[in-house]
Amino acid sequence: MHLVRWSCEHALYRIQEALLGVIENFPVRWIAGLMRLVVFPLGARFRPPSDRVGGRVARELLEDRDARLHLTADIFVPAPHEPGLGMLDAALDRAVGAIPIETKLRDLVRAGQLDRSPGYMLDDHALAAGLITQAEYDHLNAARDARDEVIQVDAFDFEEYKRIH
Repeated sequence: MHLVRWSCEHALYRIQEALLGVIENFPVRWIAGLMRLVVFPLGARFRPPSDRVGGRVARELLEDRDARLHLTADIFVPAPHEPGLGMLDAALDRAVGAIPIETKLRDLVRAGQLDRSPGYMLDDHALAAGLITQAEYDHLNAARDARDEVIQVDAFDFEEYKRIH
């Protein structure tokens, strides 16, 4: 639903800007003024989509795999072990799957059942205290490892680099 709203707001704003561009560049200025009055009697009223709506769209697309797949149905996504898009898509799936566990940890910290710590230490403390299961702990670490793997864009094995050059 937010994607539809964002799309409509974006399209209306772009149409408005295009019409304003035509009017502003019209060579006969008095006709341009008349056109502005006819086309925009109350002035240019459309604004680009707000950051709030954009954030909701981004969250929906990140967390709703079916919606994302529907929008990208014609895009080839390589296997999860393939570098690039394949690994990125697999890391996204793992990260989205870890959100409920991360939320659980945040709630435990807020409730005072778990001391504040950096993320990787928080997992360890929660597991040791029996607040999360071994499966949840493993899922968090797999998601973190997958994320770290895909963001290592400039990490090359030196021997491989020498072989290429």
